[in-house]
Amino acid sequence: MGKRFKVGLALGGGAARGLSHIGIIEGLLENKIPIDLIAGTSMGAIIGAMYATNPDIAAVRNRIYAYLESATFKESKFDFIKEKDTPEGAGMFYRFSHFVQKSIFYTLSLTRNSFLEPDTTSNHLAHLIDDIDIAETRLPFSASALDINSGEEYIIRKGSLRQAVAASCAIPGIVPPVKFDGRLLVDGGWIDAIPIEPARSLGADLVIAVDVNREITEFEPPTCALDIVFRSDDISRNALAQLQMLEADYVLRPRVRYVHWADFRQVDEAIFAGRDVVCYHINEIKRVVMARRLASFFRPTW
Repeated sequence: MGKRFKVGLALGGGAARGLSHIGIIEGLLENKIPIDLIAGTSMGAIIGAMYATNPDIAAVRNRIYAYLESATFKESKFDFIKEKDTPEGAGMFYRFSHFVQKSIFYTLSLTRNSFLEPDTTSNHLAHLIDDIDIAETRLPFSASALDINSGEEYIIRKGSLRQAVAASCAIPGIVPPVKFDGRLLVDGGWIDAIPIEPARSLGADLVIAVDVNREITEFEPPTCALDIVFRSDDISRNALAQLQMLEADYVLRPRVRYVHWADFRQVDEAIFAGRDVVCYHINEIKRVVMARRLASFFRPTW
């Protein structure tokens, strides 16, 4: 008898936009699409690790809600990081405050290795990720990170689950790099925006990839050299992601362009977007899953 056909999820980053992963999982399960394993990057690693540890998506959703209502989250700097568009008619004080906030962010980012303090990530993840070994998750799971010494993708499949997720979420310049297994790791989105090949290496016969990142938008006139650096980085990573997604069996793109990556106030809208995109594509998803399952069944084993 051949091995069981397995469906894997490859969940990309996107911070607040990545909350739509919850809706994606809800929608797939409601339509009887199995989830046998998960590979995640950044926010995808958070949601993926939570679900792999306890495959109860309602429990994952409730834990996220509890975290967003916690004092730890409310005391975070995410509102400060979030780019605030100056409303029409804003007064001189508001515009000056906005300028100072951006200046402080740039200054801190250039004078130390991260905007947030080293303990910040661990304090936040303690609310979300159980302190267990990856081998103890109920579904196979891996987190992707970038080794900034070797320049290679590092797929984490063993060791501390919480540390693995911390490494996968270490946004360069915002969150401190994480030391793990003798390596210095940062956010995996800088080398593998959506971990499709890691999902296959876990044993997936079919990979459903979830892309929550916004497309490249019109470039507003830069105000400083860093704006140009950030824009160039966005273009390069977007181009890499588009190439990598060609390896997926199916790609879902929730409509979350309007959600800023650091704005977690729209959690309900993000989750709904995930469910909505599954609903829209479900007939095609079922067709692809059935076709691949049949092909796998009749594939010779010698």
